[in-house]
Amino acid sequence: MALYHKHRPQLWQDIIGQDVIVTTIQNQIKRNKPAHAYLLSGPRGVGKTTTARLIAKALNCTERKTETSEPCNRCNSCLDITRSAALDVIEIDAASHTGVDMVRETIIESAEFQPTKSQYKIFIIDEVHMLSTSAFNALLKTLEEPPIYAIFVLATTELHKLPATIVSRCQRYIFKKIPREIMAARLKQIAVDEGIIIADAVLARLIKKSEGSARDAVSLLDQIMAVAGDSITEADVQLLLPATSTENLLEFLNALAKNNVPDGLSLIRSLMENGIHPTQFLTDFIEFTRGVLLFHFDESLAQKEMDISATTQEEIKTILFQLPPDRLLFMLDRAFKRYQDSKNATIPELPVELFLIECCATEIKPDESSTHVESKVKPDLPKIIPEKLLQMVPEIIPEIIEPVKTEKTPNTIIDKKTVENAWTAFMAKLETTGPSLVFLLKMAEVKEIINNSIIISVRYSFHYDKLSELATKKKLEDQLSELLKTKILLKFEVNENASTEKTAALNDLAAAFGGEVM
Repeated sequence: MALYHKHRPQLWQDIIGQDVIVTTIQNQIKRNKPAHAYLLSGPRGVGKTTTARLIAKALNCTERKTETSEPCNRCNSCLDITRSAALDVIEIDAASHTGVDMVRETIIESAEFQPTKSQYKIFIIDEVHMLSTSAFNALLKTLEEPPIYAIFVLATTELHKLPATIVSRCQRYIFKKIPREIMAARLKQIAVDEGIIIADAVLARLIKKSEGSARDAVSLLDQIMAVAGDSITEADVQLLLPATSTENLLEFLNALAKNNVPDGLSLIRSLMENGIHPTQFLTDFIEFTRGVLLFHFDESLAQKEMDISATTQEEIKTILFQLPPDRLLFMLDRAFKRYQDSKNATIPELPVELFLIECCATEIKPDESSTHVESKVKPDLPKIIPEKLLQMVPEIIPEIIEPVKTEKTPNTIIDKKTVENAWTAFMAKLETTGPSLVFLLKMAEVKEIINNSIIISVRYSFHYDKLSELATKKKLEDQLSELLKTKILLKFEVNENASTEKTAALNDLAAAFGGEVM
């Protein structure tokens, strides 16, 4: 039997990390006033389905004591529910039964009949968000006014996908991820029950990997027990869950801080040879760099998130002197992009190598990432000195202040011949900055010039559409203005004669073959 099945909670006191929810439902059961419909939502593996089964057990337990909520786990009803064999507890996986016919046959029609041998007929619908719209609509009336003996327990990991009409008809309980301390205590207890010795570092790795899911953590422990036996060490968990060590991540960040591409490439190669997949490395790097960024703003929060030693904290402080927050933001932005690339990369390590080179060789600019990162090179701006200060130190001012000169492009009037003479140089320059536009302009001609507005005639409408785009038009105007030393505006128009000539040629061709152009 799988370990998470063997250690699935069978009593309310065994459910961990959901104290408020457990207490509320227990009080309802003690008073024999259960809700007609429960909606349990939250992440995977945190106790939603287990809670639903415990509700069914407690309500239908024949030996439950008065004013208590714990099922006995000895009566026939409890044992049947434990074995998933109870006739009056109908558990449905909505992920594989999504249609309206299932709702009508399994729920609506079944709800019309009283329970066979229990007090309540309980419907547990897991992954309820997977039901179709028509199935939800069919369920509404029964959910709103169920028979007195029917209770519905809906469980979902994606609450936002449920119709508001369904949510409003249920008592809603939101489950949270299991805190680390509680998860560690639970895993230690399971290890004791199974008679195995497990290191604290291994527990920390399992908890981190499980992301707050108790089921995932127990499943990982089960896998590692199969590999290591009765004593589990860090070396054993490394075989099953390879991850980049903190030392490797610090070394990589140091290489980035020093713009040392060779050292970074050498480390990447070493990690790949030791079985760390590039996607996993980028995941570890993003998580670690997030922690370093948090460390800059809130050390106590970062220590909880990262669970690092005092030595590592000192190393992070040293790195932060070399990598300010804006640079870390830039790295995180690039790492996210390369992480997406790594999923489909033909050369697995290429995205990581590109990430390293980008971070070491790219000059950070404000528009280079979504995170506002200041440029490394700041322009020298004219210093503005208040008028009162000018009056206080008149003898110093002539040495400091110089009038700011604004250079304006002279507004010279140009003619068609001037443009034609500069056209060859303009096209040559455009070959390097916009080669795709050269082809379009070679098929165009300068028609006329009016007040420094150059009217260019093109043959086809799609040429006109491309050249008239704001970004393209501005680019051409700027380059031509630079060549002619004056402000230039461009206007494009379609040559109607060219279109007529084309049509005539097509008509002649069609006539030669005995047809016509439609």
